[in-house]
Amino acid sequence: MGKRRTPIDWGSYNRELVDRGSKFVRMVEDYKANESSMKYELQSMNEGKEGGQFQYANTLFVFLAAIKVSTMKGYRWLQGFSCLFLEKVPSYSQICRRIETLPDELLERLEREPIRNAVSGQTIDIILDATGVQINGKTVWIDEKFGVKRKRKWKKLHIVIDRQSRAILSMRVIDKNQSEGESGEFKTSLKAAKSKLPDSVKIENAFGDRGYDSVDNFDTCKEEIVKPVIRVKKNTITKLKREKDINEQLLLSGRHLERDYTYRDKCAMEQINWKDYVERSGYGKRSGEEGVIGAFKRIFGESVYSKKDESIGRECRLKAVVWNMMLG
Repeated sequence: MGKRRTPIDWGSYNRELVDRGSKFVRMVEDYKANESSMKYELQSMNEGKEGGQFQYANTLFVFLAAIKVSTMKGYRWLQGFSCLFLEKVPSYSQICRRIETLPDELLERLEREPIRNAVSGQTIDIILDATGVQINGKTVWIDEKFGVKRKRKWKKLHIVIDRQSRAILSMRVIDKNQSEGESGEFKTSLKAAKSKLPDSVKIENAFGDRGYDSVDNFDTCKEEIVKPVIRVKKNTITKLKREKDINEQLLLSGRHLERDYTYRDKCAMEQINWKDYVERSGYGKRSGEEGVIGAFKRIFGESVYSKKDESIGRECRLKAVVWNMMLG
């Protein structure tokens, strides 16, 4: 086995682990300190509301949802946990319903704030990749115990991270048969990542593997003024290299091949000498995504407990919010 290029400062690493745990304690303290603002939020929620009035502010259920996705506990456990800091505790069914109906504008604000605290600098590089997650994976251990084989249901998470800070800028749930490199998905994820960044921060490079190689994706990067660091398929490189050799021969006689090259072709020409391209573009930095995915799954598990697509998306968004909060 080779040696690590960068040694690990175990003292700093252990302190970071302790800080992660203490952040949840601080969240409880902050909740208690902001009870007056919670009352104001509750009043604004009930203003003009017909029927039964809300008894708990949305902020409470955002906090409980963050605890749930971090500990992977059930709603009844959350009801018992609430006894630590609430005199009047919501039932587990109330907790479930309110978490499932959190407003989208609130979730968007929650996503944006920790990202802006974590990201630094005027320009950043983003890395795109996808990973699989099982749906309702709590029965896996039963299957392993009794040797049951069943077809697992799973989804893909399309993740966009900031290479420097490791903050998750976008996390979208897509179908297992859907390619994360499709032009529509790539464009949606890129725009979602840009919308969460401060206006002063620009995306300079977008790193992706061969799965993102398509004319539309390169054109999207050109429109968004982002340099694509995406590996082009081998057959395209071979074709362009052959054309380059032919042109060099034709130039000796004052001729050349006439062809309209796409933006993808122009980027692919830079990859003819692959080793030189890797050094110039830093393509190897794309491996940072694998480290984030591995750490993310160790903390939040490799499965989601929601079953509906909308609920799965909300659960994963909340996991990304907690991840970015731990970076801040």
